[in-house]
Amino acid sequence: MSEDHSIALGEYLRAARETAKLSGEELARRMGITGGYLNRLERGERSKPTPEMMQRFVDELGLDPAEAFAFIGVKPAAVMPTRRAFFRSTYGVSDAEADEIISRIEQYIKAKDKEGANGNNNQESGQ
Repeated sequence: MSEDHSIALGEYLRAARETAKLSGEELARRMGITGGYLNRLERGERSKPTPEMMQRFVDELGLDPAEAFAFIGVKPAAVMPTRRAFFRSTYGVSDAEADEIISRIEQYIKAKDKEGANGNNNQESGQ
C-alpha cells in the first residue's frame, strides 16, 4: 500500500472515530488494541490492517463494509456481513430484532468490561 493510501485510510478511520464521538483510547480499548497502534494507523504510519482488524473497525464505528474494505484491497464480495445482516440471515430475525440482539450483546460486553474481565489490552493486535 502506498503512503497516500495509508494516509487516506488513517484519515477515514479518524473521521469515523470522531463522528462516533470516541477518543482514540476508548476505541482502542473496545477493539483490544493499543492506543499507539491506532494512532500510528490514523497517521498513516502503519500499513493496512488485516481484514479481521478492518471488520472490527467496521463493527465498532458502523462503517460501510464495502467502503472500508476497499482501503485494504478486499473486494466487496469477500466482505463479512454486518452484524445486523448476520443475525437476519442466520436467525431469520427482523432488522429491529437484530438491532435489539446487538444492543444486548453490547450491554453485556460493557458490563463485563466494568467488572475487569476485559483481559490484557496492552498488546497490539492485528498487525
